[in-house]
Amino acid sequence: MEKTPDEIDGKRYRRKYRGESIYIIVVEDVNTGLPVEVFVRFDQEGKDETKFLTEAGWDAFTRLLSKMLQSREFSLHSIVKQIKRARRIKTDLPTLISEILDMYTHLEKINGNQSDEAFEDTLS
Repeated sequence: MEKTPDEIDGKRYRRKYRGESIYIIVVEDVNTGLPVEVFVRFDQEGKDETKFLTEAGWDAFTRLLSKMLQSREFSLHSIVKQIKRARRIKTDLPTLISEILDMYTHLEKINGNQSDEAFEDTLS
């Protein structure tokens, strides 16, 4: 696995989550345009302990997600498919993240990456 450069471009997507703005930041590989890191940042206004715990949980999730994206052991398609299985309602965070990552799956085909059916089968 290549080391991620110290400076890299990314895109910020603003979405509504539980009535508040959140920002989903996707950092892209400079060569392929595929996502290599994902961050979720909550609006800092009115932050209380519940928000802090929620943000901490999503920070852990996005760190693991970023490691999976960087490893390239799993296709983006299979990762998105598994995240979609975790969604409960149309506006929950897994749905928002999977919709954004799904916009990048066409790049996987362009770059010659194939879906990792073995990964999908193990989590069925």
